[in-house]
Amino acid sequence: IFIFHILNDPSLIKKYPNVAVMGTESYARTSDLIKEIMDEHPEVIGDFVWTCWDHIGEAGLGRCVHVPKEEEEKYNNVFGMMDIMVKTEYPYRLSNCADFDINGVPTVQGIYRKIVWGDESTCIAVQPPAYHDLAEIKMLGFSRTEEKQSWNFEGEEGKPIRVNVYSGAEWVELFLNEKSPGRKPAGKKARYCASFELEYEPGILTAVSSTGRKEVSRSTIETTGKAVKIKAVPENTQAKAGVKALGGKSHKGQLGLAALVTLYAET
Repeated sequence: IFIFHILNDPSLIKKYPNVAVMGTESYARTSDLIKEIMDEHPEVIGDFVWTCWDHIGEAGLGRCVHVPKEEEEKYNNVFGMMDIMVKTEYPYRLSNCADFDINGVPTVQGIYRKIVWGDESTCIAVQPPAYHDLAEIKMLGFSRTEEKQSWNFEGEEGKPIRVNVYSGAEWVELFLNEKSPGRKPAGKKARYCASFELEYEPGILTAVSSTGRKEVSRSTIETTGKAVKIKAVPENTQAKAGVKALGGKSHKGQLGLAALVTLYAET
């Protein structure tokens, strides 16, 4: 049996206990709940998420919008959400609901899913201060909280800011410029997320995950200077003649070359 989203109709699993079940299009923000179902029911053989790699099209499917809290009810329904999506304005061209962005860089939701499935890393994700006192409207299940793996919010000093730390460990302790606001539970019981409320100040933000008295992993983000230029650095500066010299492929005798170029933002 193929189920569009396992959580939408879990009764099918009980109704057909001897039939293999597979999810075909699940939501990122319920990855942990689907994992629980798979652990409890061996007949659930797998689940496909929408989507692995971000794509051009379905523009705005995974985005959030932020509105005054008194307007939340207006949008917090299927018709309100669809209205937001169909009015997604150019130049918003990407779907924005993937585990990897259009450049292949893991997104917060992708890292979260790895953690749900047993990865021991720690991920710090920050909600921009501008959204702190607004209601967040998520689109049709495909979007997650809008977060950044960044600690650069110039002009927002002293304003409230929410920091989410994703971890499979029992506890997460946060440090801002070596001062700790405390520790909070994480792992399965907390849906793999420990949330902290801080006042923004530039500097170094570190999250330490631990189980029992043992540190499992840690992650750090910090305030950087302004980027002043983009620098492209080739992986190789010399290559031998030939189609396969840089990993290229030929087509009907034509020469094809491919080289890896890394982009750096210099401060």
